[in-house]
Amino acid sequence: MLEEEFDTAYIMRNIRIAIQPSSNENIVKKETEFEGIEAYLCVYEKKSENERSMLKLNEHTLKDNGISIEEAWKQAELNNRLSAAIRSMDDMLAELGEKTGEEAIGEPLLLHIATNRMHFYGAAVVLDKELLRQSLPLDRTRKWQVVFSSVHQAAIIPDDDNPVTRALLETAKLYDRENISPKDRLTDEVYKITL
Repeated sequence: MLEEEFDTAYIMRNIRIAIQPSSNENIVKKETEFEGIEAYLCVYEKKSENERSMLKLNEHTLKDNGISIEEAWKQAELNNRLSAAIRSMDDMLAELGEKTGEEAIGEPLLLHIATNRMHFYGAAVVLDKELLRQSLPLDRTRKWQVVFSSVHQAAIIPDDDNPVTRALLETAKLYDRENISPKDRLTDEVYKITL
C-alpha cells in the first residue's frame, strides 16, 4: 500500500489506533495510561486472508488530505470500536470443542483476549474503557490486569488472589515469551486497570 493511493475517504474508512513502546518517531501519537506504551494513528487493511498492510500516519499525510488531528483520532476511535473483538477464553475453548473452565475446574476462566476482527495491530482496543465495561463480567470484579501479549492482542485477567487467575497470568506470560516474535512484543509488564 502506497501513501499516494490515499484519499480522505480511504483514510477515514481505514484509520485505526495501534500501540507500541514509547518512541521518538515523527508520527501522530500520544501517551497512554500504560507506562512506556504510546498510541498512534495508522491505516491498515486486510488484502486477503494472509496479507495485511499497515502504515503509520504523520501530520503531513493528514493535512494533505484535509483531516484535522482531532477528527482523525475521533474516527480512529470509532473504527477501533466497530472492529473490536473481546472474547472469553471459555468461549474460545467451547468453539474448539474443548472443556471450559466450568467443565474442567468448576469455575469459569475469566481470561479475555482483546484484539480486532483481523487480529492485526488490535491490542489498542484496551484503551476503550467503555468497550471494556460492556464486554467484561463486571459483576465479578471491576479490577483487572492487562498483559499486552503483542501489538496484536492483550490478555485481560481479574486482579485478584485466585490461584486460577495467577496460573492464567503466568501461562499468558509464558506463551508470549515462547510464541510472540520479538518485533511484535510490547512489554512484559502487567498493568492494572479499574473499570
